[in-house]
Amino acid sequence: MEFTIDSVDIDVMAGFSIVSEGKVYDCSLDKEQIVERMTLGTEIVPLQSLRLWCKYYRLMGRNKKADMIENNCK
Repeated sequence: MEFTIDSVDIDVMAGFSIVSEGKVYDCSLDKEQIVERMTLGTEIVPLQSLRLWCKYYRLMGRNKKADMIENNCK
């Protein structure tokens, strides 16, 4: 799902795998990967690190998104 909140585009993805160059990457949320939580309405949403999402976006071939994350993490 994609949302725009306060002019910020947000991708919400969960429970998926990425196939890249014939290899399957399991992107399931592991509790060890949770770096913070945010409240969205009445729900608490666990969040993984931006570095991990940069990796996921690169595996998906979404290099523009990965570059954006890297540039904002410096």
